[in-house]
Amino acid sequence: MKKLVYLIVTGLLCCSGMLAQKLVQIKGNGFGTFDEVTLKQYSSEILGYESLGTKTLNGDGRFSFQIPFLGDNLFELNFDEKEMVHLSIPRAGNITVSRVKNSVIIEGSPNSVKMQEFARRNGALQAEHFGELKAGMDKAMKAGDKEKIDALQQQAAVALQRFLVEFRELIVDMGTDSAGFYALQYTDFNKERVFVEERLKAFKKESPGTVPTRALEKLMNQAKSTEIGEIPPDFKVSDRAGHEVTLSQFKGKVLLIDFWAHWCRPCRVEHPKIAAILKKYRSIGFHVLSITQDVDKVQWEKAITKDGIEDFQHVFDNGNRINTLYSVSSLPQNVLLNRAGKIIAKNVKAEALEQILEDFR
Repeated sequence: MKKLVYLIVTGLLCCSGMLAQKLVQIKGNGFGTFDEVTLKQYSSEILGYESLGTKTLNGDGRFSFQIPFLGDNLFELNFDEKEMVHLSIPRAGNITVSRVKNSVIIEGSPNSVKMQEFARRNGALQAEHFGELKAGMDKAMKAGDKEKIDALQQQAAVALQRFLVEFRELIVDMGTDSAGFYALQYTDFNKERVFVEERLKAFKKESPGTVPTRALEKLMNQAKSTEIGEIPPDFKVSDRAGHEVTLSQFKGKVLLIDFWAHWCRPCRVEHPKIAAILKKYRSIGFHVLSITQDVDKVQWEKAITKDGIEDFQHVFDNGNRINTLYSVSSLPQNVLLNRAGKIIAKNVKAEALEQILEDFR
């Protein structure tokens, strides 16, 4: 009898545990202009989002997901691969996501609202520090005014330092949970290594073992693989002409890996200068591998022609695989490799590049 009572009590405890399982319920409405929605969660293994399931949207655009809460993490609602809503979920509970005209309203998730506010404030900071400079640069580039372009670049360098002070404060204010990790993804892990390492220490102290903390550490280690003195990770991709390209095939050459996009004004300013350097130093084995962040191939091709950089070897980085591998999250950016395939310089301007290449003659 005692054994029977024990089994009954154990069974009841087991069932109670199942009923008490913490859940996250995400409901949405107002997304009727889309066909389906996919819920994704961030993975520290792949350093990206993986699907948890897809729901078909009816005419009223309503949907509902229910998932077990497994710890603080970032989630993404992906609508037809056209629009994304990011959620920070540090605890179990009910969340409602509504689309009202062109706005997304999130209820039940203060962290997610905080992420929306971060994105808004970051945009405002960008406009405040760079808005007039961008307009002036567009005008100067269109007129071919080199003196004005140089003056604006100097102003932009000063503005960037002022911007970074306020930008870093915004990120620190986001804390060390998944919302803070989301904010850090706006940071360039190459150019802001000291700051990111400071944030990683805070994450390890305040949020040890969480998915965001593990992912941040992995991303930091990945960025270290492209430091000066390192041999960067290899990759395989097709170039503009359809030829297979691997990094290892450039051993024996001096290689500049140029990351850019047609909308990157500083990139476009440097391109004609680098094109001239390529012609001058091609005989010593200098080569330029140009990797774009563009998603519009038409704009990409137009920029190549306009900038006169047809002699570069061009790669359309579909899905930003190489940019992610090299921790490139801001432009312009470049990496210079010597003949042994080792990084000897990063983010070099044309004038400095020419001085370095002189040593290879």
